[in-house]
Amino acid sequence: MKKQKVIKILHGFLHRYKPIDSRLRRIRGYQLLSKFGRKIYHNAVIRLSSSQRFYLENFDEIGVKKNVILFESHWGKNISCHPFAIYQALIGHQKAEDFSIIWVVNNPESVPAEISCRKNVKLIARDTIDYAKALLKAEYLVNNLTFPDYFIRKPSQFYVNTWHGIPIKTLGLDTNDRLFSFANGQRNFIQATHIPLAGEYAKKTTVDSYGAKNLNSHKVCKIGSPRIDTTLNTSRKSVLKRLGINYNKKVVLFAPTWRGRIGKPSMDFGFAIKALDHLSISLSDEYHVLVSLHGLVKEKLKGSLKGGFNFVPDEMDINEILAGVDILISDYSSITLDFFALNRPIILYVPDRSHYESERGLYIELEELPAKVVNELPELSNAIHNAVKPSEFPSYTAAVGKFIPNEDGKSSERLLSILFGSSQNLPVKESTKKKILVHPGGLLANGISNSFVNLVENIDHSKYEMTFIVDAKATDSSIIRKEYFVRLAEKCQVILLYPGIGLTFDEAKAYSKFTSKETNPSCYDEELINAAFRKEARRVFSDNSFDIAIYFSGYTFYWAQLFAHLDTNKRVIYQHCDMYAEASNSNPNRSLPQLNAVFSSYKHYETFVSVSDSVRIENERKLKSFYPSKYSTVTIENSISPSDIKRKSEIPLSLVSIQCATIINTTDHLKFVVVGRLSPEKNHKRLFRAFSILIKEEKKKAILFVVGDGPLREILKSEVRQLGIAEYVVFTGRLANPYPLVKACDCMVLASDYEGQGLVLLEALTLGVPCIGTNVPGIKCVLKDGIGILTETTANSFADAMITFANTPKKKPVIGFSAENYVASTLDSFYRYVCDEKISNDVVFDT
Repeated sequence: MKKQKVIKILHGFLHRYKPIDSRLRRIRGYQLLSKFGRKIYHNAVIRLSSSQRFYLENFDEIGVKKNVILFESHWGKNISCHPFAIYQALIGHQKAEDFSIIWVVNNPESVPAEISCRKNVKLIARDTIDYAKALLKAEYLVNNLTFPDYFIRKPSQFYVNTWHGIPIKTLGLDTNDRLFSFANGQRNFIQATHIPLAGEYAKKTTVDSYGAKNLNSHKVCKIGSPRIDTTLNTSRKSVLKRLGINYNKKVVLFAPTWRGRIGKPSMDFGFAIKALDHLSISLSDEYHVLVSLHGLVKEKLKGSLKGGFNFVPDEMDINEILAGVDILISDYSSITLDFFALNRPIILYVPDRSHYESERGLYIELEELPAKVVNELPELSNAIHNAVKPSEFPSYTAAVGKFIPNEDGKSSERLLSILFGSSQNLPVKESTKKKILVHPGGLLANGISNSFVNLVENIDHSKYEMTFIVDAKATDSSIIRKEYFVRLAEKCQVILLYPGIGLTFDEAKAYSKFTSKETNPSCYDEELINAAFRKEARRVFSDNSFDIAIYFSGYTFYWAQLFAHLDTNKRVIYQHCDMYAEASNSNPNRSLPQLNAVFSSYKHYETFVSVSDSVRIENERKLKSFYPSKYSTVTIENSISPSDIKRKSEIPLSLVSIQCATIINTTDHLKFVVVGRLSPEKNHKRLFRAFSILIKEEKKKAILFVVGDGPLREILKSEVRQLGIAEYVVFTGRLANPYPLVKACDCMVLASDYEGQGLVLLEALTLGVPCIGTNVPGIKCVLKDGIGILTETTANSFADAMITFANTPKKKPVIGFSAENYVASTLDSFYRYVCDEKISNDVVFDT
């Protein structure tokens, strides 16, 4: 834990320091200091992660060994759950003696003697060199949680991911938890070759809830729950004997689930203390109470209980103990569903039910279960004294059929038959849909994100299975990103990147050369990068393949390389603007020199998509030397969603911005609006100077609404003050829904130096709002054929266009633009050039 905290502190500091470091590296003397600091950081992280370092350095050197099987349960905390049940079945299997068995267990003293004394069993601790070796060489790996983020299943390895219970509480994407908290869980499902589960309900609430439905559903084995084998195949008397409990006692197990968030269990277990104190008073000597709590909570409560209760011993599996239990008191724990297999009384004590349901969420209405639901303490002891078997509830048969339909004590045997049978791989489920993988970028509040969301809204999902992948940690960091994510996840499969590419020392040096402006990578460096990203693609996607892979943003070296090395039939990369201009922009607020590293990955792509013809021509002219020998460059314009734009524009402006609504309703001034990031390429200063000419020299009554945010916010506010037009310019900040304001204005203006394609212009035209824009690539492709007014890239020219518009007695409606036909055209291009579909009918345009 100390090592992880050090790494976290280092990462946090460097993340905040990175922009400063980038600027200072322009100073020659500082470059050497920065390089030295980076080397120290890299070496420190390597030393702090010795098991990861060993794993990566020896990934290709240590081969997989036949008949080596590794078991891990709860990150090595104990020997229990499904892995323990599968181990027991293996010991009884005819091939048992042929296997070398490795158990991951951090405390060897808690291991039962019958396991530790076996000659073919080896005990190792997690996060050690031995652990890394075992991950590399084991032919079979069995885990009920997750292997580390650096683990990569080799093609000849078989990974059985059992999960650790049949959920009652929501998991994964069904929760409000951070995406990062379960990203590695999803990744482990993707890595797995076999996922044994109780049935369809268990699949929907684990694999599906983690977003792996279409990625690994064909690996699911609905054979029953192995750990319930332990419960069914263990005698009550043997359990009581081991626990030292009188056979004539009625054994009550109090086992509430943990509270809190993943990685941060709540220490507030006051309700548990009260319940146990109540039981100590209300239960007679004929009952023996066992207690099972989260490890951290257990340590806290040991000295807080009045009664002489026994905690379940660490060396015993909870499913073994269930075999000796007469009455179970639980709540939202998965062992509740396990216990149904014994048909013994269950009491659900849920004093915090309403809070828990609203905070965490449940898949089940508790009344659906054949169990007594209790909310208050006085009811608890009464329920124990009048305990009723599940089979006496009307819902019993349906509950068993839904939650535990295959439990006969032989689930583990069925799994071993699949693993060791003639066909070790499950049949792959073929889909008739074309599989498309997309990385949309950082899901920032910009045109790229909006364009991708609109594409997802418009595409034919009956023909295309679209999967998008995002950095889980980055998405968690912003409400805006999370909003985009939720919209996309409603219609697409999602892969959550667990960030942190694993690099060897040499690979890390090569990576630094590619992403550094000061150094030039060699052919050997390129070989190292290719090897690193082949591993990374397998770490992220395992053996999943896609028909088409689209890097939709096109701005980051990591993603460009990742998509270059995954298993796909076609690689597509988007160019949303003049990419060379972006890379060589002299303004430090916009300069993106890392694009040079992206350009070096172009050789791996077949199709280059620009969002306008003029941008396509510029990109091909300037970047052709980076393209492969065979390539195609195509134009696919940004997609819009007319129905969404129009629907959102109908929302009262007062609900979007009271300030803007008040100004709109109380003035008859001409109203201009500009929407976009406050960054250099938008050249708001040119717009402000033009607007000042309109106001001060032409004496026109006008208001300019500036919608957006960005690094130049304070500089631009200072500019309007210096021009003396501050009272006529309204900075609204970013508006989640700018359409009511755009619709209420008379004209959209855009004075950019360059654009990919003016998406905000398309949105304004959809609402019937006239537009003025500079005659640059990305704008002139929208405001063509008289649809809008184009000006030269000077303040005076832009002012002339605004003056002409202001002097027009009656504003002309937008002519020649049909939003619906525009969408049809963009989809036609996407299907034709990206999906390689033959489009039989050409789109007819209104003029």
